[in-house]
Amino acid sequence: MDVESQMDSVRPRGRCLDIFLVGTVIFLFLTVSAGFVLGSGAIMQLQSKLDGLIPVPTEPLTTDPTYKMQNVAYIQPENSELKKGTMSWVAFNYGETSSVSNLYFYDNKQHTLRLKQDGYYFLYLDLNFTCTGKCLNVTLTINVTNNNKNMLTCKVDLPKWSPGQMNTVTHKCWTVKQLTSNSKLLSHMEVSTDTEKALWKLEHSNSAMGVFLVG
Repeated sequence: MDVESQMDSVRPRGRCLDIFLVGTVIFLFLTVSAGFVLGSGAIMQLQSKLDGLIPVPTEPLTTDPTYKMQNVAYIQPENSELKKGTMSWVAFNYGETSSVSNLYFYDNKQHTLRLKQDGYYFLYLDLNFTCTGKCLNVTLTINVTNNNKNMLTCKVDLPKWSPGQMNTVTHKCWTVKQLTSNSKLLSHMEVSTDTEKALWKLEHSNSAMGVFLVG
C-alpha cells in the first residue's frame, strides 16, 4: 500500500526521525485497535493488503523514546543522484544515539542493512524529490530486497515541468514483513530516462528508509 502526497517544507534530520518513530507507533496502534473493532475477517483483509502478518501485542504499545530507539533503524541516501543501481545509505547520530540501533548493522561496503533478530518488521520509505529546472517526466522504482527476494517496491512518477506546478514531490511506501536474523536489506533504483537531462534530484537529507521491529 502506498501513500502519496506533495509538500515543499524542509525537515531537519532530528525532526524526520521523530516523525518516523511517532508515525510508526501511531500506525501500529491504529492497526491493532482496528482488529478489535472490525473483527477477524477485516484483520485478514488488512493483513493481505500488507502482504505480511501483524502479531497482536500482549502489552500496550509504548511511545517511550528508549523503547523506540532500541527497535529502529533509520538511514538516509548518501547522495541526491537518480541513477540505476544499488543505493548507498548513511546512518547518523541522533543526540548521543545512532539512528541505527543495536538490533541492526549497516554494511557500508555491501550497502546492506543487516538484522540481528527474528521478528515482524515495519519497512518504510520516505522519498522527497525536487525539480531543479524544466524537468522531464521520470518514472522511478526502488526495490528493497532481502537475499534477492523482494520485500518492498516503491514506484514514483515525477511529472514533466509546467508553469505554476509545484517543484517538489513526496512519496511514501510501507509494508510489514516477517524477517529472520540473517536478513540483509538491499535497495536498488531503476529509472526510466536520462536523469541528468530530466533535472530531478532526490533530497537525500529529507529522505530515508526506516525499519521498526513490531514484535
